[in-house]
Amino acid sequence: MPTPDFTEVAKVSDVSPGEMKVVVVDRERYILVNLAGEFFAIRDECGHAFGLFSKGWLEDDVVVCPRHYARYDLRTGALVDGPIANDVPIGEVLIEDSTVYLKPPHGSS
Repeated sequence: MPTPDFTEVAKVSDVSPGEMKVVVVDRERYILVNLAGEFFAIRDECGHAFGLFSKGWLEDDVVVCPRHYARYDLRTGALVDGPIANDVPIGEVLIEDSTVYLKPPHGSS
């Protein structure tokens, strides 16, 4: 069982490879992404103009904001390309017994 810092957010089978799902932890929205069986979570809010990534799309290991096409690395939350913007917080993902758990970034709640 994960530490209390982790919250159950999905089953592995809920997010197919190449797909994303919105999850909520501590009143914060994240997109949970399955990249070829490896899961990542990034806050569902672009660091440029606060567009929702969940309304955007994936390009390999990058999520694209639909507002001004800012692109962020899902693994690090770093801006890859687009307007000047802040990096976006990512959460720590843990898989245990086909269950996906998320630990929000430090200081997020």
